[in-house]
Amino acid sequence: MQLPATVSATLCRLAALLRAGSWRGLLRSRGLRAAALLTLVAGALFAGLHATAAISVNSTTTGTLGDLAQFTHSHTVPSGIDRLLIVAVTQQNPNTEHVSSVSYGGLALTKLAPSWDNNSSNEVSLWFLVAPAVGTANVVVQIRDPGGALKAQRAVVRAVNFTGVDQSDPIRISTGDMGISSAITVTVPSVINDLVFGVVATTGDADLVTPSVGTELWEQATGTGSGDVRSEGAWLAGASSVTMTWTTAASKAYTVQAVSLRPSGAGIGSSAGIVLRSVTAPPAVTAASLTFSHTVPS
Repeated sequence: MQLPATVSATLCRLAALLRAGSWRGLLRSRGLRAAALLTLVAGALFAGLHATAAISVNSTTTGTLGDLAQFTHSHTVPSGIDRLLIVAVTQQNPNTEHVSSVSYGGLALTKLAPSWDNNSSNEVSLWFLVAPAVGTANVVVQIRDPGGALKAQRAVVRAVNFTGVDQSDPIRISTGDMGISSAITVTVPSVINDLVFGVVATTGDADLVTPSVGTELWEQATGTGSGDVRSEGAWLAGASSVTMTWTTAASKAYTVQAVSLRPSGAGIGSSAGIVLRSVTAPPAVTAASLTFSHTVPS
């Protein structure tokens, strides 16, 4: 739930004043016990307003694959709060031909820069759209050469829905890796309450094994030859550092890209929200000044 900005600002200001010790107006009418109580109430409201929402991923992804210059498929965005759509495109032997645009329902998606290209062996590019409209529309992906002409490439396209994602700054970090190995690894700096989403591209003849931790969303390939592309997407919960690892039976060229998604309501102080500590309530007195002991925890 999002309250109006004026309400949020007023409560935040009240909590700040009380934490700073601005007691005088409260002291005149209600006494110190009332002030302590209001501190607890305002702090609880403040923490509640900025509590971190959990990110959810819809395990039903949609997509298409083939050797095409334009990929089009129907995709449904279900209802949900703070929606995010990510379209992952993996292609084989990109050379100088790359994804030039991705759209959903005619709206352009934003490319997460950079895309990862393993010396023209394979490539991963991720594109996102904040607050996509609920309903069904077409995802359209175009691949072009440097001259702007459409160019057919072997590729896998997948669209994934997320909810509970920060709408003003959804991507905390994007990173990736590439190489030739039987162990495919990417380490993502993240935080608790984030969600880490990763996509790997390798050759079609690779025997790709799902990460030992995390949840697989798809595995698809345009074929089983060395000139085909095999794609897999997976996610897992955020932490201070998250490592995603896939394995293959033999060393293969691979490219992997991963992002840490920021949850909605994570913006003030830290990603974990505000922790309200106990408040020492002084005795009810009418003196102009008094002294009492209070402990600030670590």
